[in-house]
Amino acid sequence: MHDSGAIMTRFFGSIFLASFIMAMYIMFVRSGGVNGTWGFFNLIFLQNLSAFVVGVYTIKINKLGHTEKTSIEGSYSMDPSVFKDEDGSYYMYFGGIWGGQLQRWDENNNYTPSGCETQDNGIPNSPAISPRIAKMSNDMISFAEDPKPIRIIDKNGNPILTKHHDRRFFEAAWIHKRNGIYYLSYDYTDSSGNTAVTKYRSVTIYDSNIPIITLNGDQNITHSAGQDYYDENATWVDAVDGNGTVIASGDVDTNVLGSYVLSHNYTDSNGNAASTVTRTVTVVDTTAPVLTLTGDQNIIHEAGVEYTDANATWSDFIDGEGTVIASGSVDTNVLGSYVLSYNYTDSSGNAASTVTRTVTVVDTIAPVITLNGP
Repeated sequence: MHDSGAIMTRFFGSIFLASFIMAMYIMFVRSGGVNGTWGFFNLIFLQNLSAFVVGVYTIKINKLGHTEKTSIEGSYSMDPSVFKDEDGSYYMYFGGIWGGQLQRWDENNNYTPSGCETQDNGIPNSPAISPRIAKMSNDMISFAEDPKPIRIIDKNGNPILTKHHDRRFFEAAWIHKRNGIYYLSYDYTDSSGNTAVTKYRSVTIYDSNIPIITLNGDQNITHSAGQDYYDENATWVDAVDGNGTVIASGDVDTNVLGSYVLSHNYTDSNGNAASTVTRTVTVVDTTAPVLTLTGDQNIIHEAGVEYTDANATWSDFIDGEGTVIASGSVDTNVLGSYVLSYNYTDSSGNAASTVTRTVTVVDTIAPVITLNGP
């Protein structure tokens, strides 16, 4: 009894000491102090789906204590595990190889409640539904990307099939890294308590996702001729490389009317080429010609003297330049004011602003008297 008492004292003393150390860590060491947040992953059973998903319990340490419970969208059974890579990113692994509730999910993470839990649904030679991997968001309670399948193959490089019931596993897979190689390990114990030999698979993590290119600005642009064109380019986003700017390839000649196609391309560091994104720039002439009078705008002209107009000139960025002949007439035998007009429309249909000249016919010469007779 004495020995038992001593053992119990040491046992509860250890619990108290551990609790005390944890409390001190939470209050003074852990980032955030008493307001730090602890999280736990587990399985949640969703009655409306009759399915398990990965749940998150977050416990915020404060004076009152606070617990929140939610589930991670896009997750499903079985037990998850989380791996921290060398770059500080966290990844969750969940699921297994076929069997159980896993047979109710498809490759697109769609759940079918009526799916068979124990058979191969008549497609024994189809690749088995495989475990999933997803990068965690910074908050660690959601995925930063859609879960992706982990392809598990046999020694010949062939995928595990749904008929390979002996190769199934339902429990949490575990990932570790050694000498630059990722290893996925999993185990299985049947309903009779027989434990299988733990399997290890080397995992090659590769980037098969193509980058996404997004145009800055409109895809179709109408641009005025004669004005310098500056493309807004595009941006690329890649799951591994991050993001950046794509400089357009191609030229736009703003001195020549027409349509010009600019291409935006990007290939990531793993050789995945994004789908080409294009922009069409149509150079149009929207600028009206400019008319300039040759000579004065207002002219005083002597009656009886023939009038010859100096006309006007036009200049246009696309069409060039030329002469405009006045419309209207001046009757030098009749005193008064006469308005001459000058107009020009370029080849693109842009009309210049009308320019006028006023010619005033006057009589400034005194009459001549001639005597009749000797």
